[in-house]
Amino acid sequence: MISIITRAVKIILTFFSPNLPKISESPWLSPGAITWLGRYLKADMTVFEYGSGGSTVYLAKRVKWVVSVENSFSWYLAVMKSLKRNEIKNTEIHYIEPEKLTPKTRNFVSSDPKYRNISFRNYVMTIKEFPDRYFDLLFIDGRARNDCLLIGSSKVKYGGYILLDDSERTGYVRGKQGLNKFQKKIFRGTGPYLGKQITVWKVVKNENTNS
Repeated sequence: MISIITRAVKIILTFFSPNLPKISESPWLSPGAITWLGRYLKADMTVFEYGSGGSTVYLAKRVKWVVSVENSFSWYLAVMKSLKRNEIKNTEIHYIEPEKLTPKTRNFVSSDPKYRNISFRNYVMTIKEFPDRYFDLLFIDGRARNDCLLIGSSKVKYGGYILLDDSERTGYVRGKQGLNKFQKKIFRGTGPYLGKQITVWKVVKNENTNS
């Protein structure tokens, strides 16, 4: 009981802390990718998002429902606070704490050195709670992106899209290889986003073209 009360107090104090991360109301993507999103998203769509933030607010204002998973407790609370401030209620945000790496979870890892010996298996597998071909968009901007791509792709509707932020990083080759059968479009950053790439793949049944 004491531990539950302590955790509740921590959540309340952190939620109202002025030191929470600042959440924008737009994704940290290149202008071209944001333009594409604005044209693609429709009010009846459902989105799954790995990694919450300004993108969560942006998406929720444009679609029917957003499911998001987040591994950072302070970032999770900051996003929840932003959603409350914007009176956004069409979201389902999950805080999924990473766990210690074991032989069974060795694939579910982040390329970030600060997460060495940490597994994101539960984080990645959250999407398995939903039926196949359920989401109109899979938005990947979080941890263990290779496994998010591999596990999440079957949850996207035919005709829907997978979006991977920072797709220029060589560490994501394993996950991207599984999408070679799908058409893709690459958005390259300019100005402050120079060098940054965002790739979107269109999930089409029996698609054999890669362009």
